[in-house]
Amino acid sequence: MVRRGVSLLEVMFAMGVIAIGLAGVIAILPVALHHIGRGAVLDNASRVGLNAVEEFDLRGMGRPSLWRYRATPPAVPLGPDLWFATPNATTRNGWATAFAIDPWFIAKNNSDVNADEFPYGNTASVPRMDRITFRAFPGGTASMMTAVQAEDVFVSQDELVFDLPADRAQPPTQVFGQAAARRQYEGSISWMATVAPVLSSADRDLYTLSIVVFHNRSVTDTSAEHVVDVRNFIASGLAGGDVTLQGSSPDDLDLQAGNWVMLMDFLSGVPYFRWYRVVATEESAQLSGTNWQRDVTLHGADWPTSLVANTNLYWSSSPPPAGTVPTRVAVIDNVVAVYEKTVRLETGNLWEF
Repeated sequence: MVRRGVSLLEVMFAMGVIAIGLAGVIAILPVALHHIGRGAVLDNASRVGLNAVEEFDLRGMGRPSLWRYRATPPAVPLGPDLWFATPNATTRNGWATAFAIDPWFIAKNNSDVNADEFPYGNTASVPRMDRITFRAFPGGTASMMTAVQAEDVFVSQDELVFDLPADRAQPPTQVFGQAAARRQYEGSISWMATVAPVLSSADRDLYTLSIVVFHNRSVTDTSAEHVVDVRNFIASGLAGGDVTLQGSSPDDLDLQAGNWVMLMDFLSGVPYFRWYRVVATEESAQLSGTNWQRDVTLHGADWPTSLVANTNLYWSSSPPPAGTVPTRVAVIDNVVAVYEKTVRLETGNLWEF
């Protein structure tokens, strides 16, 4: 039998095939690393979010007697007339309200009067939540949480910091603070909570608790919270569905799959809020007249049909009918997860306020 040798051309061909394969593997490595990092963030967010749901109960955060407004005016307590979810119970904004429990933001922006509202701003025509904090200590009627106290509760301390030795055969060592010898942590995962009344219920103290989890939130960057309009409910609001958003610039509509937004409107005169996950977006915003628009797909609860009709009527009429407003969207940067649960506020007793 005659054995045929391998020609140089065949060797070069095989090497070329191998090189193309290796180039393909190298090309997908950045994408793979991105998804690995994204998965690690979501895993941490899941753990923190689910723990926060339980911590909300354990720490008694559902007790309005512990809630406080910002320190200007000085840590104003909330009485029962301010938080019962009925059309006749009004707040400083003139309507029954929901609340954003965000002590870390308030402590960091205590001198800013616009920090009183969530999302950040002061626009009477936009349904906003009152942003509140907690008292600093039991019995502290005129006190509010400091930034250190808020960070200790609302920032995850599970991401420990390690030093990698030059000799990789040695194990990493934990980094401790010099002053208090406390283990250092990255603190990239943090959370806040929103509580909105369940308007379909006759129980005035029944609320939807939403734990909002952030990755790398900058609490001093107030531009991370802004409001845009819903121009059209393409899918009639079923499970959120396809909607057209409208803003004054492309940056207002800078969204991608995995982000979260909060829809806001007035339902029977009472502010109504629901969180939705962005599952898909149009490639880029498109200029329409003087505004920018972008189609996105949302996933969540059904949006009330009456609010869908009001929004469509608002944009189809010029001028829009009196009392008709469009649904608006709070775009909050760096939100990676939202966990919801129906809770009953802890009203305590008559002597607690």
